[in-house]
Formats: sequence, C-alpha cells, structure tokens
Amino acid sequence: MGERTCPICGKPLKRDMEYRWPKTCSRSCGQKLRRGPEDQRFWSAVDATGGDESCWPWTKNRNRQGYGAVGWFGKVRKAHRVAYELVTGENITGLDIRHTCDNPQCCNPRHLRAGTTTDNMRDMAAKGRSGNHKGTANGRAKIGEPDVCEIREALNMGESQQNVANRFGIHQTSVSQIKCGVKWTHVVCDEPWAS
Repeated sequence: MGERTCPICGKPLKRDMEYRWPKTCSRSCGQKLRRGPEDQRFWSAVDATGGDESCWPWTKNRNRQGYGAVGWFGKVRKAHRVAYELVTGENITGLDIRHTCDNPQCCNPRHLRAGTTTDNMRDMAAKGRSGNHKGTANGRAKIGEPDVCEIREALNMGESQQNVANRFGIHQTSVSQIKCGVKWTHVVCDEPWAS
C-alpha cells in the first residue's frame, strides 16, 4: 500500500508501533475529525432558510449585545466575524465587520463589510444609531427645553444660579453651564415649546 495522508491537514501518516495506520496525524486533527470540519460545524448553526438576500441568524449562543458567539479553535469569537473570514479568506485582525442589515445575529456574508472603527461609527451616525441624544431625548435629563428657557430668563432677571438650581432640582454647575452656553446649546428660546 502507498503512503497515506491525514484527512484533515494532508500531512503524511506514520504507522504506529503495532504497524497500524492511524486515522489522523495528531491529536488535534483527531478531535477535528470526530466533531467534523470546523466550517461545516459553523454553518450548521446558521439559519439560511430565508434565501440569499435575507438575514441568516446565528441559532446558538449569543452575547449580551445580541451577536452570535461561537467557540472557534479554542477561542470564543463573534459568529459574523467567523462567517466573513470563512467566505472571504481575508485576515480581518484590527478591522470591524459591519452589518449592512443592522442585525447583530446575522451571518449572511452579503450583509457584512470589513472596515475601520471610524467607518463603523460613520455608519452608525448615518443610520441615526449614534446615541447622541440631546435634551429630553436623553433619558437622564432632569429638565426639558422649556425649562432651559425659563432658567435663561431667570438668570437674565438677576436671580442667583443657586436659587434657580434649587427651583429646578438640578446642580448649580448645570445652571452655570446653561448660562455659559456649554450645555443645552441646541435650545433656541424664541421657539414656542409644547407643554
């Protein structure tokens, strides 16, 4: 019989002490053989039944942000990054993999693009997901736009910053920042505010 090769990595196999052929060249190749090739194992956890243009959700574990999480050669990786690497063969170290569909569990390579963190932030801002919430759109705001106009008016009338702060239940520093144009700069007090 001729020389045999490992079915996983293709290295030549060597007979053991009892002159038997092993199934694989090493323990790690043996583990891969027992659980199946990694890419087949990966794609079996992706639901591509919707077709080429639809999202292909990751059906197994997800992290807190909703991204698929997969054990990949001893490390936990994001599933969409593994999908992109498997299809393109590119080295994506140091790059973000962006979803054009904005679905964090999607692994459809047609919906994934490599780019820098800056590209990712630009995408996020262009799609209105940047989290730049001004005024009452910020859930932590203690006052609203009409209150800012009242604060400015009270300060113009000579009321002290501390009195204004006490009346509105905010810190004196916040009143100072409103007065100096550091905070709430988007508020134009000539606008009629709906109550």
